[in-house]
Amino acid sequence: MAGRNNWLLGCGIGCLAVIVISVLGGVLLFNTGKKVVARFEELGDTQRTLADRFGEVADYVPPADGVLPAERVEIFLRVQDTLQETGGQLVSHGRALKDLEHQKGKGIGPGGILRGIRGVVGIGRYAAEYLQERNEALLAAEMGLGEYTYLYVLGYHSWLGRSFDPTFGEPSTRVHTEHGARIEIGERDDERRSERLQGLFRGWAANQHQAATAAGLDAAWCETLAAEALAATAADSLRLPWAGELPAPLAAGLDPFRARFEATYLPLDPLVGVGVEQGGGGEDYDFSIE
Repeated sequence: MAGRNNWLLGCGIGCLAVIVISVLGGVLLFNTGKKVVARFEELGDTQRTLADRFGEVADYVPPADGVLPAERVEIFLRVQDTLQETGGQLVSHGRALKDLEHQKGKGIGPGGILRGIRGVVGIGRYAAEYLQERNEALLAAEMGLGEYTYLYVLGYHSWLGRSFDPTFGEPSTRVHTEHGARIEIGERDDERRSERLQGLFRGWAANQHQAATAAGLDAAWCETLAAEALAATAADSLRLPWAGELPAPLAAGLDPFRARFEATYLPLDPLVGVGVEQGGGGEDYDFSIE
């Protein structure tokens, strides 16, 4: 069983190990939920292949000189192009859950309950499809998850300044419905998520600085990288790479692609979008109606 759990590299929002619907004290395991779990399990082969071929996300070394090769940025954006349809569906279901949160305390009827069920099951289904499509596109393009994740964070968040807040609900969603029913989506550990993301950012900054120093690059540039690595290490909360302003070499590599970055951005939960490793078996999302 441990082997099955350990493949969960980069699967983002938690891989939905179980989707549970409990009705009036009983518990129903939907066939749809079982299919979602099966889809996530099928990701194992592509996840392992990506890690074996290109290394782990945390081991990625950004370009030592800060110059982003145009052909690599182009490959990244082509991968993003292939994910627009499935990613759009994923965002739609995430927003459905946000709508439920906005109704807290107001009470919702059977239609709202059904939308909540569809939202959670839909997130599982489309997250699985999105991640598998992403992995297959990366394998075909000869790009690893480390490089992909780095460009994702750098382009959409550090450079364009897109929000890094989750799409798929608050840390815990509880919505009381009519007749005393209750919809609940289990707790999400945002602190642990932030720690995992910040661990990646620290590693990338340190790796880049070490590579630049080993290559004997310009002293001023090495000092810039050292300052970034120190800031990433000292951060006691989530801090995006190059918080504030990207250095000129990085910005120059992204500028020609601004329109395409803006066109392909999807407001996904950060851990879906950037594909962080999850060696502990993922996070469970329990959905209950009482």
